[in-house]
Amino acid sequence: MTREADVEAANEIYNAGKADGERLMAEADAAREFERSVGFLQKINIDGSYNKLLQFMTLYKIKEGKLYHHGNKTWDEFCTWHGLSARTVDANLADLKPILEQFSADFAEIFTIPFNKIRYLGKALSADSAEIKNGTLTVGDAKIPLKPENKDDIEALIDALGASHKKAVKAK
Repeated sequence: MTREADVEAANEIYNAGKADGERLMAEADAAREFERSVGFLQKINIDGSYNKLLQFMTLYKIKEGKLYHHGNKTWDEFCTWHGLSARTVDANLADLKPILEQFSADFAEIFTIPFNKIRYLGKALSADSAEIKNGTLTVGDAKIPLKPENKDDIEALIDALGASHKKAVKAK
């Protein structure tokens, strides 16, 4: 009788442990799936910013080279033909012009920074509150080489520029 009670107790302990293990495995699988999904969404956002930058880099080349004439179109007609507002495109290009003038397509590989921040950097370059020279971004005393591994530092510097600008506007 003692042996049967011991076997039954061992089975209960085993079954309880097995249930806990299965629950933990299910939770781990759910956490892994959550992290995979979040990573996927982040990748979509990065790709969107990258594609937006590439779109405007291409539009800049087309506009500067007047390549739209080869399609027998005006700039406005060309933009409309591609489902874009020429006015909006021109506003974005004005913000990005300093960046686009100083960099080749390599620039897009460096930045997986959101498009609005890239535009803000362009505005700062236009306003002479930032400078890019010899592959280095300079804002005040801060100098950061434009390399993929410095992406976080570059983005933090752009955020600091934005915060400083907002603070100055509030002070006025």
